[in-house]
Amino acid sequence: MDETKEVAVTEEEFCDAVRQAVEKLGLKPIARTFGVSLPTVRRWANGENAAAPALRGPVLNELKKLLQEKAGK
Repeated sequence: MDETKEVAVTEEEFCDAVRQAVEKLGLKPIARTFGVSLPTVRRWANGENAAAPALRGPVLNELKKLLQEKAGK
């Protein structure tokens, strides 16, 4: 059985990771992936707000996958 322990992600860590992803992927692919607006992704990247604490880890995991896919192309 695969037991993955979810680690709490701070708002600052979340926003930093989103900012880095935006620099590499752009706003639109991130917004499309998570079904949020461009302004929402922009606010995340600028540190104006972040996803709910319970969603930060899953969002960051998905961003890592997107970045790996882009690196593999």
